[in-house]
This record gives sequence, C-alpha cells and structure tokens, in this order.
Amino acid sequence: LAWYRKRGEVEVRSLPDDKLVRTLTFGGNGHYLDFSADGSTLAVGTYGSREVRRLDDPRPEPAETVFFDVASGERKAVIPHPGDPPTFSQAAFSADGRFYALSAQRKDGPPKLRMWEVATQKVVIDYEEPHRNPGHVAFSADGRKLAHAGRPVVVFDTATGRRKEMETPKMFVNHIALSADGRILALAGEGGEIAIINTATGQVAGQFRAYEFRAGPLAFVEGGKLLLAAGPTEDAIRAYDTKGKVTARIPHDAGIHPTLLRASSDGAYVLAKLYGMSKRFTIWRTPWGQASVPKKEARVEAKPETVARPFRVWKSADGRFSVEA
Repeated sequence: LAWYRKRGEVEVRSLPDDKLVRTLTFGGNGHYLDFSADGSTLAVGTYGSREVRRLDDPRPEPAETVFFDVASGERKAVIPHPGDPPTFSQAAFSADGRFYALSAQRKDGPPKLRMWEVATQKVVIDYEEPHRNPGHVAFSADGRKLAHAGRPVVVFDTATGRRKEMETPKMFVNHIALSADGRILALAGEGGEIAIINTATGQVAGQFRAYEFRAGPLAFVEGGKLLLAAGPTEDAIRAYDTKGKVTARIPHDAGIHPTLLRASSDGAYVLAKLYGMSKRFTIWRTPWGQASVPKKEARVEAKPETVARPFRVWKSADGRFSVEA
C-alpha cells in the first residue's frame, strides 16, 4: 500500500502486517499513485506550479510523473506533463507497467490525452479531446485497451494507437472501470447512474440508476462478471452483475462513501478509502460465489505525523455531545 505521508514524500507499506517497506521522495505536491500489478513499480504524479513554494529553492515545482523501482527506491523514468502551464488531471498506469496515460487540461485549447511507453518515454497516443473537460482514463488488465471517458467515449488499441468511438450516454462521468479483458466499460455518473458499454460493438448494453446522486468509484472483479460500486447514500459497497442486479453488499464504516475503491487482480481482496478519512484504509476478503457476505479482514490505519487540532468545538447543553471542526 502506498500513500502520501506528507508533501513530497510517499510511504510504501506491506500488507497485512503494516510494516514500512520504503519512503520515496519527489518534488512538488502529489496527486496520483498507482502500482504495476506485480508491485515492482510505483507511479507518482505531481501537480505543477510556477509559484515559488520554498525560499531555499526558487525553482517552480515540476508537473511530472515519476516511476520508482519499489525494491531499490531508484527512479526508473520521469515523464513531464503536457500543457502551459503543465497540470495534472486524470491518469492511468497499465498493470504490466508498460504504458502510462494522462488526460491533461491546457491553458490554450482543449485537453490533451497522451499515452507513453514508460521504458522509452515514447508517445504512442496523442489525442486532442473535443470536450473542454479532461476525461477519465483506464487500462484493461492485459494492457491492450485504454478507455477514455470524454465526449465521445473512445477506446484505444495500445499496440496500434487506433481508437474506436463508443455510444456516449448523456451523463457527467465521475468514475470509470474497464474489465480485465477490455470487453466491458463501466461509467459512473454525477446523477447516480451507471452505464455498461460493450466495447466490441461500441453500444450501451445497459444503464441503471444505482444511487440518488454521484455514483462511484467502480472496480471490476470476477473477470468482469461483477462490478463493485460505491455511492454516498448507502453505507455499503454493492456488487452488481452486468444487468444491474445487486448480488452482494460489503458494509463499510461510518456511513461515509468511499472515494477510492480497488480490487486485487484475482478479486479476492477489496480496498476502500473513506471520504474525509485520509489516514484510514479498510481491506476485505471477498469470497465471491459463496453465500456468506464478504467479511472484513483487516484495517490498516496509518499514523499521522502530527495530530490535527480542532479550531472550533460545540458542546450540547447537557454535556453529552460535542462537535469538532
């Protein structure tokens, strides 16, 4: 598990013993983290700024993605972000560690989607997005497909760079997920809807209202047979089949919706990060195909470097309750 410990620093910890593996340092303010499937490479994306952030270093902060070798801590590659000024928007790192895709906002002109081969830093896909907002991006597990949820929704062949336009549902996309084989693309919308697209035909295979508003994040398990989804109106992660039927629920804490949802490549484990709880991650073992509800296995609670202190406290008249902000 990798997480931002503080500005310019990432901690890598082993699971489930929660032991520190390595601390990685970089310039700027981190925004994106992702591992290759074998855990050997970690991609760290940073915001860019032309403002002077440190008095002892007058250089502007870089907007780039750094690829670290987790075992040694060495930098394997650095890819600068496009744009003027360069910014960070939406990104994806292929499971095999070969490709990296970034959809970046630009000051002049529409957003630009680029995909690089990490080892050579060669640009394989260079696509100017018709829509003014950067679209979400996702790779299939085999790295052969790259989905981009803009307007229109497109799916790229990573080997040739060829793109295929999909039927684009009328929704503001919050999250996307691509099945392991790249055949099914799921979109989660601001209005609580989820759309399923067959990438072979390019058509919407189904669309249903999953939540009252703001569906997502999403993750596929069982080779694309089940779609995990979260929302703000229920204290559980739902598992949907491709027809929109709920087949299982994974209860989570506090009734707060997850902002991050990841499944292991075999679907045996699910990790969630709850909104507003930046130091807490919860992990479940998920026995799909069994009648029992997926059972919570462990919780990894990171230790914050400093304790946050409330700036305002309200107490009830009888002294039983207090609220901190």
